[in-house]
Amino acid sequence: MRTRTKRTMGLTESKNEKVLKNFTKKEVDDLARQGRCVFLMDSQIYDVTDFLYEHPGGCDVLEDVNAKDAKSEFEAAGHSALAIEQTEEYLIGSLNENEMQVEVEKKRIVILFGTQFGTSKKFAGKMFRSIEGKYEIDVSINSFGGFDPEDLNNETLLLCVLSTVEGGNPPANAEFFCNWINEAVNDWRVHDSYLDKLRFAVFGCCNSLYEQNCNLAGIKLFENLVKIGAHPLLELGVGDKNIQRQDSSTATQATDFDDWLLRLLPEVSKAVLEPRYYPKKILMPGVFEKKKEISKPQPQTSNHSDLMDIEALGNVVNPTKKSADNEENVEREMITPVMREKLTKEGYKLLGSHSAVKLCRWTKAMLRGRGGCYKHTFYGIISYRCMESTPNLACANRCVFCWRHHTNPVGKEWRWVTDPPQMILEEALSQHYKMIKTMQGAPGVSKQRFSEAHKVKHCALSLVGEPIMYPHIQEYINLLHEKGISSFMVTNAQFPEKIKTLGPVTQFYISIDASTKESLKSVDRPLFQDFWERFLASMDALKFKQQRTVYRLTLVKSWNMQEVADYAALVARGMPSFIEIKGVTFCGKSDGYAMKMDNVPWHEEVRHFCEKLVSYLSDDYELACEHRHSCCVLIARKEYKIDGKWHTWIDFDKFISLVGSGKSFTELDYMAPTPDWAVWGAPEEGFNPKHEWTRRVRKLRERAQNSLNRALTGIEESKENFQEPSLEANTYLLAKEKIRTSI
Repeated sequence: MRTRTKRTMGLTESKNEKVLKNFTKKEVDDLARQGRCVFLMDSQIYDVTDFLYEHPGGCDVLEDVNAKDAKSEFEAAGHSALAIEQTEEYLIGSLNENEMQVEVEKKRIVILFGTQFGTSKKFAGKMFRSIEGKYEIDVSINSFGGFDPEDLNNETLLLCVLSTVEGGNPPANAEFFCNWINEAVNDWRVHDSYLDKLRFAVFGCCNSLYEQNCNLAGIKLFENLVKIGAHPLLELGVGDKNIQRQDSSTATQATDFDDWLLRLLPEVSKAVLEPRYYPKKILMPGVFEKKKEISKPQPQTSNHSDLMDIEALGNVVNPTKKSADNEENVEREMITPVMREKLTKEGYKLLGSHSAVKLCRWTKAMLRGRGGCYKHTFYGIISYRCMESTPNLACANRCVFCWRHHTNPVGKEWRWVTDPPQMILEEALSQHYKMIKTMQGAPGVSKQRFSEAHKVKHCALSLVGEPIMYPHIQEYINLLHEKGISSFMVTNAQFPEKIKTLGPVTQFYISIDASTKESLKSVDRPLFQDFWERFLASMDALKFKQQRTVYRLTLVKSWNMQEVADYAALVARGMPSFIEIKGVTFCGKSDGYAMKMDNVPWHEEVRHFCEKLVSYLSDDYELACEHRHSCCVLIARKEYKIDGKWHTWIDFDKFISLVGSGKSFTELDYMAPTPDWAVWGAPEEGFNPKHEWTRRVRKLRERAQNSLNRALTGIEESKENFQEPSLEANTYLLAKEKIRTSI
């Protein structure tokens, strides 16, 4: 007659009178060394030596857990009720209680981080320093990518810091780990108590301006760990990087982490001292409003509609805080104290509550007679008479190559206190002239240039942010023109309706940072969900502008240089006057900057890219100018080449006169001849021979020389393999025809 049994957490408790022995761990190890196959499950010891070759899964499976705790492997295999009942036959005893305690105390604390720009790694390091040496157990720290998730069932304490990147995904170095956990949740063979021994905590780094994707990676990891039996020590932490958050005057992402860590440390202490310490009443992410509690992990179904509303983010960090819905909806100043401090350190002169001005290095260089920027070479601006500013610091993208290191805010619409355009311009000019004054007496600065520099002639609305978002941008541009100042305005192609209604600008740019929806999402990391549709609509709107227009491409190796044919098709949509193609500039390392030196193309690579692009566009465009110093090339429409001579330069006085007349005019009405030294293929490579190029003559370091050699080899190989596009395969001509027939 079969003995009666009952199932408890997947184990069998015998009710017969079989004599069982208490074993020490050493005795279990001795049995294994003697050739027996024994394993533990919840302190019970089983000897399956006689069953070794009858095991349906093979003997290797049992030998792998010899002298080990096999509970997780047993449950993960999805054994039948009969198989569970049969384990009783091989039960020989239990592990001594003191031995169990010793075994638990040998466990460690594992700290894992998943990071894109280093923030999560920094927070994980702070956590490590707060815990290391505090307990008599080991503490390890590693990236998610350096930890095998299959080892989780051997751990008892797991502390995670995880960033959420574009699309609500985990960063690349945490992707495998998070996917493995998600697959385990959906694998019927994995028991819902698979990680029953594991206590954990998760802190997520995100930006609430990404709305439903904010902290999504952290939420999913937290939920999935619970679903396979792990016990949370604390509610999910959220570090919000949005510097426009409701509590921005007192809170930052760093203070979010500090507050969460302060509450976590006592829980860690209890977990270390009590191997079976499982906190109760832990709030699950996504159900804060219902106040659901966790007393014991239960199977859950994934339902993203249950994810918390972005306005409830404050409750994750501190449930006692009021939600944003209950706060008065009032306009606030864009520049918070935290942002003001950061931007000021970076040299920005802040104007009012949302504007800034900064002195460009090319302004200083040309003031000293050491050469102008690429706009001087391409369009004839006088660099030392150019003011770089913005009436809006906020942007709708967080581009991976942004040289501002994301110290400025992001946003999709204007919702701040609005300063009048007259005040912004007057303050911008005042601050600009103060910065010019500091150049007096500098080597190379002549009295004439210093005097002329105090009469701004050009304004580059490209310093930082999205100028077109400013509600009074047209008035601001009109004020510039009234003062005889030309306007160069850049937008990130996310506000097509504003582009349509914008009046005359001396030269209007849109940034074309990628040529496909997928690559644009990864490079620009836009806030808008319909970013691609806005991107295309912005190009369509550009086509109907009467003044000069420019596509600006920033080339980033390994990110956006592979899709030449796709770029060509995009040109057909906007038919810009010019295409500026520039290699990305490396701006050092920071938490908000994804570039490395390996991502910076050589000028030779930029030239080669342009040559390939023009092979598609040759019906309407040619290579016009280059500026090696800026690693920049200009492609121009053929209308700007008159009698074999380029006219890419601007007659600025003529433009000011035309815009002041109130009459309609076109881009061809204010063009001027381009000097020979500025054109493509000239020996000067875009450097004005009247200026003095001051530079150190030195050999490239070995690493740089090797990089250049690889680039040159790659160019030669590309030339050998590249074929001029046929009429049938020319994406530019095909796109033009498609647009023509659709009208």
